Amino acid sequence: GDWFDLPTMKTLGFVDDNTGAYWEPATGGANAPGLNELLAPYEIEVSSTIWAGAFTFSASRNAPRHKFKSGNSIYKVGAGTLVCKIARLRDQSSANRHAPELSTVDGVPVIAVRDIAAQGRVVYFSDTGCIDGSHQQRPEYCLDLFLRLAAAAAHCTNEPSSELQHGDVSCTSAETEFASTGIRITKDETATAVRLLQNASRVLHYASAMPERIDYARRPRGFDTAPTRRLGDPAKS
Repeated sequence: GDWFDLPTMKTLGFVDDNTGAYWEPATGGANAPGLNELLAPYEIEVSSTIWAGAFTFSASRNAPRHKFKSGNSIYKVGAGTLVCKIARLRDQSSANRHAPELSTVDGVPVIAVRDIAAQGRVVYFSDTGCIDGSHQQRPEYCLDLFLRLAAAAAHCTNEPSSELQHGDVSCTSAETEFASTGIRITKDETATAVRLLQNASRVLHYASAMPERIDYARRPRGFDTAPTRRLGDPAKS
């Protein structure tokens, strides 16, 4: 997983100097509504609340600290799912970004392990920043995290919490349906996310097929404002 929050995405929009069009992100760090659709059969649902911080799997002062750069917390899981929480993460959603002293929470659910009868396990982790950006911290730190998640998923142990419940991470099995304090992704937000992705796909398809000089008279939706000049033309004096 990664981060997704429509208000935060809107703050990242910009006006393209070449086209004069206003561009907004097609999605956040991850397509959380799409992840929810994918994870629905396993009764795992992701929220739209963004968290950040660091954590360790050991009480030792020299233990590697894994960076949790930005990821959505888990909103809901079904009964029988193992839920692991990280101590003290900061809420980085757009509504709380200017009040960090009020937005630090102890015990944020970011890992879910779901047993699938006779099929294996599904393991969800809310921030892949360590794995897809391991060059930004010592590689062995990321490897430790990855191996723990992989061991929990691959039935290397009968009790996955033995791999994960250490240091800043606490795990409990949800005896009943579990819901966190995060903000649920609404149907309207899901519909907006689908529209943004469709618009981005259409624009990228158009861009890949365009000639060397862009004919803006035939631009697709998404180019909302007419450009002041063609790409490549000399600037007007």
